[in-house]
Amino acid sequence: MDQVKRRQSDVSKSGKDWESYIYNFLIESLKDHDNIETIKLGGNNEVEALKHKGDQYRALYRILCIEVYYRGSFHHIPGDTDIVVYSKEFSYPVCIVSCKTSLHGRLTETLFYAVYYRLMRKIKYVLVTPDRGKQSGSYEWESEWGTNEKPSKNRLLASLFLDGVYVNNKVEFMPKNFEPKIHKTVLGGIV
Repeated sequence: MDQVKRRQSDVSKSGKDWESYIYNFLIESLKDHDNIETIKLGGNNEVEALKHKGDQYRALYRILCIEVYYRGSFHHIPGDTDIVVYSKEFSYPVCIVSCKTSLHGRLTETLFYAVYYRLMRKIKYVLVTPDRGKQSGSYEWESEWGTNEKPSKNRLLASLFLDGVYVNNKVEFMPKNFEPKIHKTVLGGIV
């Protein structure tokens, strides 16, 4: 049992480190754009905290939540909003960034929120991943995205539901069997 808890802790830390890496990249990339704010949320508690930061952020909180009417009252459920690129000029999100170190069993969650935010809120939604590879038990690293010629299910679904997939095979986020001199994610199309 301790081994399972340790692995879950390592996965959680790796995910938070990846979010921080992407957040810092966006901050640096967008620093010359005064009308853009990059907000790292990373979880439901951070989204909930927006309610207490003033009118602008209270409105953002409402935009980022899915409003559900259930048994006579409305409930606000925060979506998968790791990072929000926000327009100060229009007081509206430009893009929501979902950060995933692994897609294993979690891409459908991202696709659901992408569809919701794109259709209901008209907000672009992208996924950022290091592409840790398939977890098939193989000793050889294999991309989760396939290629343009032979796309994986992930690439096909992402092409339909996401506004973009950004991959950075950053070595410190990759598994031990990843060899940067021979392995890489094949880019093109949505990826």
